[in-house]
Amino acid sequence: MFGLVYKELVTRKKQLLILLPIAALFTIMVIADAATKDEYVGVMMMLAAVCIILISGMFEQGSFENDETKKWLSFIASSEDGIRKQIGSKYLFNLLLMISVFTYLELLFELSAAITEKDLDMFFMALQLMMFFQMIYRAVESPFLVAFGSKYGNNIRMIVMLVLVFGFIVYALFGDLSIFGSTEELLLRAQKILTDKGSYFILLTPACAFALYYISFGISCRLYLHGGEYYEK
Repeated sequence: MFGLVYKELVTRKKQLLILLPIAALFTIMVIADAATKDEYVGVMMMLAAVCIILISGMFEQGSFENDETKKWLSFIASSEDGIRKQIGSKYLFNLLLMISVFTYLELLFELSAAITEKDLDMFFMALQLMMFFQMIYRAVESPFLVAFGSKYGNNIRMIVMLVLVFGFIVYALFGDLSIFGSTEELLLRAQKILTDKGSYFILLTPACAFALYYISFGISCRLYLHGGEYYEK
């Protein structure tokens, strides 16, 4: 499986190198903002983190696309434990990419905190939660890409996402929002969660993310052969 991970790294090396100038640009922007000791430096850090995570997410999403050929599927299916190794390499590669991006962002946060001399613990916790939410999202998305191929899988995923967003908008417009309290109450609740390292939400999120990621891996292994029906070549 590690050979397949290395293959993934080699075949996507040029694409991944695009992340380097993007990371350098964000580093310069964040350090410049931190040097001004802006009181909203934590918010700026989170915006930068969201942008970088979204960009890296596009590379993670495309990890399945390179091997979507009937010849490669036949080769993998005929190899000993080939399907588990093939799917495992994709999941492991994406996980390593997520960890690398998270480590870079954490170092950037540490540098910003040192420059501004501000307490950014709440934003550190938010960054950790973002990584685990990204894992959960990837765990939900990947079986669609495996079962229907990247082309059709993305279409199905987009339809599901649009339905969920439409439902959210309809509820926001016509539903009872009083159960969530005021905007100020929501912000205070979120701040309390992010500052309470002993809360069940903080403690259980990593375990749930890794568990779902592993379950998703098992589902994708079962669906891999089905996805070959949608390969064009």
